[in-house]
Amino acid sequence: MTEVLVIEGLSVCGAEFYRESLFGGSEYQSAEEKARIAAVWGDLGVERVNFDYGAGRAAAQEALRRGGRLRCVVVCDLSDEAAVRAFETHLGALVVAFARRGGTVVFPTSEGLNLQSTLRRLFGVPWTPSAYYRTTWSVPPEAEARFGALFGRDAPRSYSAKACSIRGALTSP
Repeated sequence: MTEVLVIEGLSVCGAEFYRESLFGGSEYQSAEEKARIAAVWGDLGVERVNFDYGAGRAAAQEALRRGGRLRCVVVCDLSDEAAVRAFETHLGALVVAFARRGGTVVFPTSEGLNLQSTLRRLFGVPWTPSAYYRTTWSVPPEAEARFGALFGRDAPRSYSAKACSIRGALTSP
């Protein structure tokens, strides 16, 4: 039974970095890291579909419609302009309905400044793109309790990364 639906084939560059990294298939991951990743995914019913192909698109639609034990949808690298339009047209309403029923939707992407427009159209979020730069990212004090509940008390509270930032994100539920 599917618990996690992973939608692939949406990347502007054709490389599936997120898919490979999420499932321990990256050449840059150590054997130890790959074993930890396999252990995490091993207990979950994961269905992977390639949106770029007709059968994969239909499989994603069917998985979202049937629901069942589906708990999470991972939309890998929604960055290709044509794929964004097709995703919104063919899966947008289904993904929104899934999230509104309490499901989790994750959008790891290499084109973060483009994602806010899709999230605004689908979910009505007030976020807008800000910038792409390196800085030390930290958990705001007002979000500390929520962050700890989600990621645990031992999770790093700050890190340095070059990333896209957003404006208008809420820091409290």
